[in-house]
Amino acid sequence: MELRHLRYFVVLAEELHFTRAAERLNISPPTLTVQIQEIERTLAAQLLVRTKRSVMLTSAAKVFLSETQRVQEQFSRAENAGRRAERGELRRIEIGYVGSAAYTGVLQDQMNRFILEYPGVYLNACEFPMESLPHLIADGEVDVGFVHLPMTLPPFLRHHVLARDRFFLAMPAGTFDAATETAPVHPQQISDASFIMPEQKFGTFQVARRGNFTPRIISPPAVFWQS
Repeated sequence: MELRHLRYFVVLAEELHFTRAAERLNISPPTLTVQIQEIERTLAAQLLVRTKRSVMLTSAAKVFLSETQRVQEQFSRAENAGRRAERGELRRIEIGYVGSAAYTGVLQDQMNRFILEYPGVYLNACEFPMESLPHLIADGEVDVGFVHLPMTLPPFLRHHVLARDRFFLAMPAGTFDAATETAPVHPQQISDASFIMPEQKFGTFQVARRGNFTPRIISPPAVFWQS
């Protein structure tokens, strides 16, 4: 099976009409039919239910379509990277980071190390909202992202842990009596508190889960945009 077969199938799945799909592909409908039959023989699966009036995807076709679209996106990224490399554009790396990466010094440390090893590469760093960074990387707008885990990442992205930190609770002085101020705080002790959420909200909800309560949030995480 070749890449053209995947392209033919995706267009047909979008049109659900052999004649319209063939026109988009600049081939004849019989040729398109042969190409789809080749795919079905390779997969040993029926992809289409075809009548005189309609074309429908089978359940196997829907699964195959999802994976095919992913392959096409990956090929497009590879093709784009090749063109950028030929033009010399890959000597510039776009870095996206969240504020805490800069506060802890992780961002600066990694950039300094990279510059020492690759002095000819220009690094451009911009701050982004945490939730948007994985999608910006997946779309090719950002090459490397610095975020706080855990968070949901697209399956084709890889991550590497650079540093680990601890989750702290900030409370007004006098919240607890003197006898307990130096002792560990049990989640249930703060079940009635109002929370100002940090940038990474996962820790707050983990504490609430352990204390069997829902946190009352009075302020969402601050979001910073930079163009």
